[in-house]
This record gives sequence, structure tokens and C-alpha cells, in this order.
Amino acid sequence: MNQKEVDDQWLADRINISRTSVNKIINGHTDPKLSRLYQIADALEVSILELFR
Repeated sequence: MNQKEVDDQWLADRINISRTSVNKIINGHTDPKLSRLYQIADALEVSILELFR
């Protein structure tokens, strides 16, 4: 995988949620549903397992 410069707004736009929601996920203030994790992994072009490394 090529590394990309990704910010919270870029990810929010890709998975169609608010930037605030992305920040809550990133900072561990909310636990996303499995379906949302798949969306994040797809947007980042990684496997879902790589999100937990």
C-alpha cells in the first residue's frame, strides 16, 4: 500500500459522515459499527485487520 496523506475531513468525505464523528472514532470516544470499519478500510485501501495494527 502506498501511504497517503489523510486527514479527518478527507476520510469523513469518503465515508459520508461528519468530521466530528471521524474524530470521535480516531480518538476512541466512540466504537464504530463493523460496517463503518469496513467503509474506513475501503476508503484507506487497507484490510480491516490493518486498522487494528
